This record gives sequence, structure tokens and C-alpha cells, in this order.
Amino acid sequence: MFEFRHILVRMRLGDSDRALAKAGLIGRPKAKVLRTVAEERGWLDPARPLPEDVVLAQALGTPRAAASAQSHLRWQLLFGLPFRSVP
Repeated sequence: MFEFRHILVRMRLGDSDRALAKAGLIGRPKAKVLRTVAEERGWLDPARPLPEDVVLAQALGTPRAAASAQSHLRWQLLFGLPFRSVP
């Protein structure tokens, strides 16, 4: 969960999904999903504290090392995103 917390802090500071991907923290598709979830739950509001690890784990699940397409599919299933092919 530390990685997610670090990414949320950078998002709060104004980093774009592209900047996060360039830094090697998270891919752009996952960053978009995380940003959407974070905005819906108010996690990007600097006036509010970051969510506890338990809350993050419940909302995001614990990611496993998986092939890119499998990981993308998992995020789509978790957050009800429309399906599209992944190269």
C-alpha cells in the first residue's frame, strides 16, 4: 500500500498520469483508474488526511505481479470500466 500512498501524494501535488508513468511509479491506464477512484472518494483533497492502509486495500485490493494485460483486466473488473483491448 505504500506505493499507492506515494502515488496519491504525488497526485495531490499535481503530478499528471503521464508524469507518474514516466517516473516508473504506475502505468497510465492504472493511474487513470486510481485517480478516478481517488477523486470519487475525496482522497485528492489536500485538506483531508490520506486514507488508512486498510481503506486503500479494501478499495483497491492488493495487486499481484501479473502480465500487463491480466493486470489491466483485473482493474477493469474491479472498477467496472469498459473493456478495450490491451496491446
